[in-house]
Amino acid sequence: LTEEDMPEVLDHFIPQGRADSQWAVKTNALRELLVATGGQLYPFVVLAKHLLEPKRVERLSNVSAYMSSKTFYYSDDYVRVRNRCYGLSHSEVELLSRFLLEEPNGTKSTMKSGLWTGTSFISPLVVQEVFRQRLETFPSNEIELDLSGKSSSVVEQIIVAGLANMRPLDFEESDFSTWDNERGLAFRWGVRGGSALKNQVWLTSEVVTEERNGTTAEAKPTIDFVVNGDLNLGLALAMDRTDVSMLNKLTKIGKGGVHSRRDSYLLHFVFNGTMEDAVRQVNGFPLDLQTRVYTFMKDDNALLCGTNVVRKGVVHKLPSPPFMHPTGARQFGTLALGALRRLGRFV
Repeated sequence: LTEEDMPEVLDHFIPQGRADSQWAVKTNALRELLVATGGQLYPFVVLAKHLLEPKRVERLSNVSAYMSSKTFYYSDDYVRVRNRCYGLSHSEVELLSRFLLEEPNGTKSTMKSGLWTGTSFISPLVVQEVFRQRLETFPSNEIELDLSGKSSSVVEQIIVAGLANMRPLDFEESDFSTWDNERGLAFRWGVRGGSALKNQVWLTSEVVTEERNGTTAEAKPTIDFVVNGDLNLGLALAMDRTDVSMLNKLTKIGKGGVHSRRDSYLLHFVFNGTMEDAVRQVNGFPLDLQTRVYTFMKDDNALLCGTNVVRKGVVHKLPSPPFMHPTGARQFGTLALGALRRLGRFV
């Protein structure tokens, strides 16, 4: 199914048309489902019926959040779709994970599975499925979260949990574009963090994303994350973005997808640039967005929240050079002491 088929699809699933009091919200929900399923017929039909059941009317206003939830993932209808369309062996999960990491081996066997077109996965739901299954089998030391504080405190702990478990190999860039490297880096962070927290929070990749590398059918979506359940946090990831590109991603907060949540944050990986540049970049953003930006400086092995340095030596397996206070950033130490107390369990 494509966008061109939507008028006929809407007539079928919403026979009353605009006379239906929920027509607008149902229409938007079905369009989001089209993106999530990549237009695959069986998943779309089964999940459209699932979403339009009267008992799920309240879910329609934020289909993206619902389809990224644990409730949806283990629902009878999605289990049917998963078993019929996305059933994967352990070796297939390993293989498909390499594609998310932009390590293109085994193209022919993967294309036979019907989940890979040769250049991209067939849908964001497939990305989520590969991520969830890789998460369940990935070995990691579990970390205990302190969930009693504000959402900003919790998201900081989640960010650190992923970073702390990363390895030097995770930061090696491939020969692909920056966008592809960004997807691979996001997947690595998500698997490292999600596996360490899997018994405490539900972390999964976003199934409806606005930002894509182009507009063609083969365009690859970025990988953003949802921390569902009571927390209901959104976390977008980026790498070496320009000021304009960063601001574009930031201003989408509140406008759909992972950014529709009130508590949405951005983790920006900086491979090329100085801490002074990163501070200057964040200083250029509106004040209400600055504290929603976390910046990881690879060369300094340091994490900033807004313009504040909140963590040194955050990646345990990376070297930590002598810390030089960046011009424009608040001093590390007393001003970051509260953050370190919250994160003390990671030291």
